[in-house]
Amino acid sequence: ARHYKFTLTTLFDSNPTSKYGIIVEDDMIVSPDFFEYFEVTGGLYRIDPSVYCISTWNDNGFSGRAKDAKRLLRSDFFMGLGWMVDRVIYERELKPHWPSRHWDHWIRADARRKGRECVYPEISRNCNTGSKFLH
Repeated sequence: ARHYKFTLTTLFDSNPTSKYGIIVEDDMIVSPDFFEYFEVTGGLYRIDPSVYCISTWNDNGFSGRAKDAKRLLRSDFFMGLGWMVDRVIYERELKPHWPSRHWDHWIRADARRKGRECVYPEISRNCNTGSKFLH
């Protein structure tokens, strides 16, 4: 958990004009439109205060079921495989309370979400290639 906090803090401290941070695991393959997806959806943070995170992963985006590359969905569940966090949310709400362990469970808690939702695509924009297929 500490490495996520270190990375996000370093990212925002080193890039004072950045509005968002993107987290990608080291064993992921991203789609050709991965960054374009974030560029387009990032603006949702500014116009919709009910957005908690923006993810490129759809747990149910199975081949044959997911068909619309432009469709966005919402969930109260945090999907942490390729995600964007808003600087304001990170610095004001997450960073001061970041846990030393189990960050992914902590970040999903209702107390953190505050009724907000994560936006995610019908068709995932990344896949995990971990040798043990942990995700």
